[in-house]
Amino acid sequence: MFILNTIEFGYKLPLLTIPQPKVFSNNRSALNESDFVQSVILSLLESHCVKEVPVAPEIVNPLSVSVNRSGKKRLILD
Repeated sequence: MFILNTIEFGYKLPLLTIPQPKVFSNNRSALNESDFVQSVILSLLESHCVKEVPVAPEIVNPLSVSVNRSGKKRLILD
């Protein structure tokens, strides 16, 4: 049952207390690379890897962009 629940609903962290709602701003790298961030998010939406929700989650973590030596960019969710 645990495995099926995890597949269907995702893994839920066993927290001792529920954190207060908090929205973190994106990191400077994500702001500087906003065109890249938008294109990756659009691609994730189109491939159904993520979905848009009608109400903002209670905790929103910041995005970052990492650029390797060859210039390839990668979106990071902190």
